[in-house]
Amino acid sequence: MKISEILKSADHRPWPLPSGKWQWYQEWNDAVFMHGSVDTELLKPHIPKGTQVDLYEGKAWISVVVFKMEGVRHKYSPAFTPVSDFYEINIRTYVT
Repeated sequence: MKISEILKSADHRPWPLPSGKWQWYQEWNDAVFMHGSVDTELLKPHIPKGTQVDLYEGKAWISVVVFKMEGVRHKYSPAFTPVSDFYEINIRTYVT
């Protein structure tokens, strides 16, 4: 499927697409998502003020997402493998 076709599919989004044109391209490939519950009190000192830990089934969760960024580039630039392709790790929790 072409990127232009993917971008037209927005019915699943709870917010509207940005009105401006896209400026950057990137792919998230070979992703692994790992989730584990954690004591809520351990997270509280690390979340932004004015938010609270979001619970699922009464538990706080941490997620680790490992993936390869590929083709990262500006709209008018070609991808250059030494800087356009790299591995990334996101560690996150959820707040409201």
